[in-house]
Amino acid sequence: MAVQALLGPSGAGKSTLMDILAQRKSVGALTGQLLVGGRPAGRAFMRRTAYVPQDDNFVPTMTAMEIMRFYSNVVLPESMGRAARQRRVEEVLAALGLRAAHRTLVGGVLPGGLLLRGLSGGERKRLSVAAGVLAAPSVLFLDEPTSGLDSFAALTVMGYMKRMARRSGQVVIASIHQPRSAIWSMFDTVGAGVGPWGGRAPGAWRLACGTAGLRRSRAGGGCGRLRLVTLLSSGRLMYTGAREGLVEWFADRGYHYEPTRHGVASDWALDLVAIGFSKPKRYYGHTIRTKEQLHAASSLFVQQYCKAEGLTTDASRHTASSTCSARPAGGGGGAPAPPSPAGGRPAHSGDAGFVAPVASARPGWATGWWTQYTSCLGRELLAITRNPADVAGRMLTFSWVALLMGMLYYNMPPDARSLRGRLNLLFNGLVFFCLMPYVSMSLYTADKKFYIADASARLYRPLAYYLAKVNTNWQ
Repeated sequence: MAVQALLGPSGAGKSTLMDILAQRKSVGALTGQLLVGGRPAGRAFMRRTAYVPQDDNFVPTMTAMEIMRFYSNVVLPESMGRAARQRRVEEVLAALGLRAAHRTLVGGVLPGGLLLRGLSGGERKRLSVAAGVLAAPSVLFLDEPTSGLDSFAALTVMGYMKRMARRSGQVVIASIHQPRSAIWSMFDTVGAGVGPWGGRAPGAWRLACGTAGLRRSRAGGGCGRLRLVTLLSSGRLMYTGAREGLVEWFADRGYHYEPTRHGVASDWALDLVAIGFSKPKRYYGHTIRTKEQLHAASSLFVQQYCKAEGLTTDASRHTASSTCSARPAGGGGGAPAPPSPAGGRPAHSGDAGFVAPVASARPGWATGWWTQYTSCLGRELLAITRNPADVAGRMLTFSWVALLMGMLYYNMPPDARSLRGRLNLLFNGLVFFCLMPYVSMSLYTADKKFYIADASARLYRPLAYYLAKVNTNWQ
């Protein structure tokens, strides 16, 4: 269906926008509505989406294959057999070039500070993408999937995203950091009748950044494949629409693009909207240099965007930049999109609505409680048994405590004279069992980032994780 690229210099708000659209942002002053097909997005929308963050959150002591098997157990429906899940895992790993590294440990810093060598940074990034696309979500959010990759690996990842959007009808929204020319050319307009305001292809799903929501065009018919670009700077919308329209829009505002001087158009656009740096005219030409110029350009585009989309303009919230309300200017909300089917893929690209993912479409959890518990339990066992520092630390702790207690109360007389000593032994034993669980508290704090990432993605129930953790760290 669509491949949406988010561009912008550092601090432009790409990750924040991605977090809001993926419903993973819960702090700060958030206003507005996130609409899907004209309806507020809820848990059902979250179950049909996947989010790939910038930094991976994998257990260092697991291999790439074990990571993917864990994800397949918790995100793929229980109706899929073990053989079908394994085929899906191998298919994704092969598509992202990780087949040769499927037995390599992820690697990282273990509890206790021990550094474990494993996958390279690029391989870990591709593993994050593989975990995100495993369940074939209807909407896939990727936060800088090409950062840290070499040029060929970045092109391979984005090529896979493009094929996934074209063949499976999925929506891919990715923030791209300095894309090479081959990647930039992927974000072109394929559907007929696509304009600079984000596309007019009938039946196409697209990102309406002005209204902070995914919404469907009112016209029916076949689904157009769109390659769209959104440019942000300092938290403001500078442009959204077809790739070819970006240069044309800024050229009409007096900011001209010269290929011999500026190189790739994406690099020129990032240089254009970046402020706070010295930008000599002999290198950058006529460009945006001040915050006032940036706000003026953003305000002009948003006003034109609202007018083209038939949305009302609300300038009461910001003095420097107007915003669009989600209600069209004519008062009509448009025909809402029909509910998506519970399962299965569409027969052709013209089917309306979201493409049903492989995972369960129910608004709760993809799998049952027992499956989640056994999956978390297996992961915890691998994390403990493959951490030599943790195993050695526990054994040494138990050994010296046992040796000390034995030396203190060795050869006590069997009469009443040893009554006080025996009472002390019982007391110390009770204190030992009460205080020893705190030795394992570092394991909980070390797993904090893993749990937060999994909880944000709603991979499993908190109770399943807690019981698995307690059962493997009971001593």
